[in-house]
Parts: sequence; C-alpha cells; structure tokens
Amino acid sequence: MIHKTRTLAGLILLCLLLAACGKAESKESQEATKAAQAQSVLLTAQSNVNAILTQTAAAKKPTTAPLKPTNTQAAAAVIPTLAAPTQKPAVVNNNTGTDSAAMASETVPDGTTYTPGKTFTKTWRIMNTGTATWSTDYKLVFVEGDQMGASGTEYRMPIPVDPGKIIDLSVSFKAPDAVGTYQGYWAIKNPSGKTFGFGSNSKFWVKIVVSAATPTVTATIPAATATTVAPTVAPTAAPEVTQQTTQETPK
Repeated sequence: MIHKTRTLAGLILLCLLLAACGKAESKESQEATKAAQAQSVLLTAQSNVNAILTQTAAAKKPTTAPLKPTNTQAAAAVIPTLAAPTQKPAVVNNNTGTDSAAMASETVPDGTTYTPGKTFTKTWRIMNTGTATWSTDYKLVFVEGDQMGASGTEYRMPIPVDPGKIIDLSVSFKAPDAVGTYQGYWAIKNPSGKTFGFGSNSKFWVKIVVSAATPTVTATIPAATATTVAPTVAPTAAPEVTQQTTQETPK
C-alpha cells in the first residue's frame, strides 16, 4: 500500500513537473516570438525611414545652379593704420647703361622778352644719346637760378625713353614782376640721384628778359588850313603881222 502511494505521488509530481516545463517552454516560445516580431517591426521602420530620407534628399537637391543673392552687401574693409617709416628706403638704379642727352630743339630762345607777369611755356626737345632707357623714375629737375613761377622742382618722365628716341619736356613759367634778365638751370636726374644734361655742362636753361610795357604813341595829324592863292596872269606880246608882197612877172 505504501509502495502504491509513493508511486502515485511520484506520478503526480512528474505530471506537475511536466506541466510546469510545458508552461515554461510555452512562455519562452512566446517571448521569442514577440522578440522576433519586434525586431521585424524595427527593421521595417528603419527601412521606411531610410527610404523617406532618401526621397527627401532627392527632392531638396537643386536641378539648376542656385541664384546669386541680389541684396548681398560686402562687409566694409578695415584699412589698417601703417606706421610711418623711420628711414626713407634707398632707390636702386637697375639700369646698367650710361646716361647722356642732347638737345634737338627748343622753344623760347635765350633773350626772349616778356612783360611782367606774363606766362609762357618752355619746351626742350631732348634725345636720349646714352645706352640706358629713361624710365618714368627719371626726372626733369630744377637745379639753380630763377625758378620763374614753375609749379614744381621735379617732373617725372611721362613715358619711358629708349636710347636714340626723342621726348618733349615742357614747363610752364611766369615772368617776374621786376624788370631784368632772368635765367633758370635744369637737368635730368636718374633714379640713383645723379644729374646729367648736354655735353660736359650737365645743365640746360631758360633765359628771358622782362621789360616794362612799351607805351603806345598816338600820332597827331594837324588840321589842314585853306589858303587862297591869287592867280598870276603873265602879259603876252601882241602878234607880229608880216606883210608879204607878191610881184608879178611881165608876160
């Protein structure tokens, strides 16, 4: 009897264990199924999100070049303040040739007369007879004498002048107010600061005479006076009558 009771109890316990295992396996199976379904939902959602993002990016991509903004205003440039140099840099003459010149012609010959305060222009037509090109760093400079109202003392070459070429250099002057003879000396200066001119005398000049205005003389013509002249009649001799006698010849 006891053996049967133990056997029955064992069977009941075994059934309970099998039932519990079945429930446990069923619960684990359900959990696995739910996990698989959730993973599938996540994968599907991720795929949908990627597709939506791809379509959005394609829709936003411009098919033509973007237009430039019309109301864009450039920022104002800030100019930095530069410190003044403490020493003037030396000018280097890159020309290796010689400098010399010759005058081809000139206006305002020496001794030209002007009235006080009269303005005039002097032009030197100069040929480059050296071997160096006169760059725009070459200058026509006032050396000494009377400046005669010239606006400056240095004038840069307006254009480069090659050897053998001619250039006209003009300066505006004003005759001084005082009467007298005036002369101003000029020369050409290269970038190294050396002056040169024509021949051994490196200077050329402008020389004028200032004289007072000549008074205008008006000639006075005296008034004509009518004079009555009595006619003079010379007596004439009476005509001489000559009588001619004709003599007949007897037949």
